[in-house]
Amino acid sequence: MNKCNRCKKFKDAKEFSIFRGKLNSTCKDCRVKNNLWYKEDTESKRSKARERYYKNRDKVSSYRFEYRLMRKYSLTKASWDKMLEDQHNKCAICGVEFISLKPCVDHDHKTGKVRALLCRNCNLRLYAIEDESFLLKAQKYLKSMK
Repeated sequence: MNKCNRCKKFKDAKEFSIFRGKLNSTCKDCRVKNNLWYKEDTESKRSKARERYYKNRDKVSSYRFEYRLMRKYSLTKASWDKMLEDQHNKCAICGVEFISLKPCVDHDHKTGKVRALLCRNCNLRLYAIEDESFLLKAQKYLKSMK
């Protein structure tokens, strides 16, 4: 038995649709009602959502950034700030300051382990170096062009 977040009733799992491999948090009946409600005046609902977004743009941006850090790298905002502080707000490879640049999180693609914060140039170059097959092909290409 699962509880619908909308009507708060406990219902059988068959009453919930599956989305991305998981049961939805609202039952099928509540989803149908919600879809009908939304279709009544779609444009005004969209404009209200837009207004809320623009009014809270900084909060939304901050939330999205923190959510992505946690989901993709298992990093909190505090650990991100500590990494920046430990690196003196500079790229771990070339030492360029992150004044107008946004740092990239360098991580091992096989293990997912976070290593450091890099500038975009260093991060892209490092990715090419890590991919041994690409590196060999690139070296072969450069030799053939001499």
